[in-house]
Amino acid sequence: MHEFNKYIHSIIDGLKISQKKKNELSEEFMDHLESLKLEYVHDGLPEKEAVQKAIGTFGDSVDFKKKLRDALSLYRSTYSIFVGLLIIVIVAIISYFPMSGVMGTFSSSGTAYKTIPMKINFNETLPFSFIFFIPFGYFIPVVMNRTLKWIQLGLIHSMLGILVGLLTCIVLGSTPDVLSLLRSAVEGLVGGLHGHLALLLTCRMNVMLQDRKMKGADFQSTHK
Repeated sequence: MHEFNKYIHSIIDGLKISQKKKNELSEEFMDHLESLKLEYVHDGLPEKEAVQKAIGTFGDSVDFKKKLRDALSLYRSTYSIFVGLLIIVIVAIISYFPMSGVMGTFSSSGTAYKTIPMKINFNETLPFSFIFFIPFGYFIPVVMNRTLKWIQLGLIHSMLGILVGLLTCIVLGSTPDVLSLLRSAVEGLVGGLHGHLALLLTCRMNVMLQDRKMKGADFQSTHK
């Protein structure tokens, strides 16, 4: 049915899933719509009205597409989880080794065989400190398993940056000021958005790999 094909295409088109998955969903939706249409025709409705009622049963294509996009999120795929863990390892390595612009002053006192208290004072210029927030930006949508709007992401990461800034001040025994908290918010925002972009790129690569695998399987099956 042309109406069914048009409706299904409006839902499937633009989803960040492999072509194989799109084909499977199209067939599944067509089967359901055809079944509904036959039921309504059996109840006495004209075929055209039965088609419209079947589509109406599925609901508005925009709302249905949004729910489907969230349900089919590739965020929790094995591939995306692996890449996320790799990003954590890379960030941990970068954070461990000294970097340009990061300075630390240590002072300690105490005697042997006793706990030595240590105070750490960081230089105010930390150009790479946003890297710390990249894993958060990557894994927040993975944990929630849903697509978030950019405004939502910005607010979440800014608040996370402020929270980390407050905790850092508490640990170091310093008094937080507006400038330092604003700086923490910017670091959280920049790092979080970088992490989210890395997640989107990872999901895109996963879709491309799945499509390539499907094309390879189709090529082999047609040449047997």
